[in-house]
Amino acid sequence: MTVKPGVSPLYFLHLHKCGGTTFIKAAAANGHRFALPGNAGMPFSSEAWTAVVQPFWKAGPVWEFWRETDLEAVTAKIDTMLAAGVTCIVQEWGYYDPRLWRRFTRALCIRHPIDRLYSDFLHMEEGGHHVARGTSFVDWVRAGVADQHARLYLRQLGAGSKEAALEVLSDFEVIVIQEHYRETLAQMRRHGWASTDSEEHFKSWTPRRTKTGREELAAHADALAALEERLAVEIQIYDRAVALALGRDAPPAAHLPG
Repeated sequence: MTVKPGVSPLYFLHLHKCGGTTFIKAAAANGHRFALPGNAGMPFSSEAWTAVVQPFWKAGPVWEFWRETDLEAVTAKIDTMLAAGVTCIVQEWGYYDPRLWRRFTRALCIRHPIDRLYSDFLHMEEGGHHVARGTSFVDWVRAGVADQHARLYLRQLGAGSKEAALEVLSDFEVIVIQEHYRETLAQMRRHGWASTDSEEHFKSWTPRRTKTGREELAAHADALAALEERLAVEIQIYDRAVALALGRDAPPAAHLPG
């Protein structure tokens, strides 16, 4: 399968633990070509299909792309990639700059902030990361350790401004909601994708995908309420993304686990 002639190139903003790796796998299956090897931006490759993913990581030579302060220089680098046949560029880290991506179909994936935070916790726990080792999610939340990992949407979409983040969401033509993955992924059919079967593209089910942070905290109402209060801005951004995404298609009949 190849990308249809005349279809706009795809820009994807990968928000950590929101289903982005699955989205990239689907993009590859739909014929998109990427520039550099890596695992959806990670500095290693774990599956054969990830060798086509374009990483923009905050270390090493690839990061120099995003350190460039001259907008014309960055645009020239993008032009070089497009001229070489690249059809999808994935931004793995850093702030969204709409000036760079006007020629692109712009897409992102997002999920409920508490569920995203829980997935992040389990990801660190699986990797033996010191901030999650030997503790439960509820204790992690109560200790306030979660806060440093919690405000991703505010930071990456709005550079710290809630108003900017809410406005930036309207700049994206495709917003895939993790809790409604199947239905919102189908938006990509309007942009040249032949396959949006989420079961086909979804990775193997793991606790990070089948159990949510809200479920994990359901028996700890005090911790859940406190976290909801601390994440109020993130939740507002998420709610705006859901309203935009589901307003562009019929309401979903069912959803995949978050």
